[in-house]
Amino acid sequence: MVTSEKLNSKNLTTEVYHYSNEGKCSWYDFTKEIVNISGLKCNIKPINTKDYPTQAERPKYVVMSKKKIIQEFDLKINFWQDSLKHCITNLSESSTMSKE
Repeated sequence: MVTSEKLNSKNLTTEVYHYSNEGKCSWYDFTKEIVNISGLKCNIKPINTKDYPTQAERPKYVVMSKKKIIQEFDLKINFWQDSLKHCITNLSESSTMSKE
């Protein structure tokens, strides 16, 4: 875990670091996992990129390298499914508490 002491102990310069959870998924995979974790019942249909036009051109396949931030800060990064489950659980608990 990166602590403020660890960050402050380095002579930091402005740099770009990529960060995301471990693993890779498409928007379709991500959506299916949200439905699965949430216990929702709905039919998810994948589409091709060409069927979802945007003004910006998008590459067909991109996965960021986190090598720099992992090495620089000695990070252990969770897999996306684990972080997503944690996030949805926290949102559900927060929503339940706000209704009480």
